[in-house]
Amino acid sequence: SNDYRLIPLQLDTDQPKEVLGYGGVLYVFFANKVNVVSPETGDLLASSTLTGGASLATAGLRGLFSKAAAPPT
Repeated sequence: SNDYRLIPLQLDTDQPKEVLGYGGVLYVFFANKVNVVSPETGDLLASSTLTGGASLATAGLRGLFSKAAAPPT
């Protein structure tokens, strides 16, 4: 049997543009910021402003994640 859980995410902004799972966390992209969220608990782990705006979420992800270590979960 497949069991699924609905986990509400604690976000500090409305209207997410994209969600990406990488390194054991969820990256929730907004127009000018990103939230890092635990997929197990939905807790907001970090938030940061994106200087490149939403285009970073679609154009620069490979470079961003190849240089950054995932936060501890």
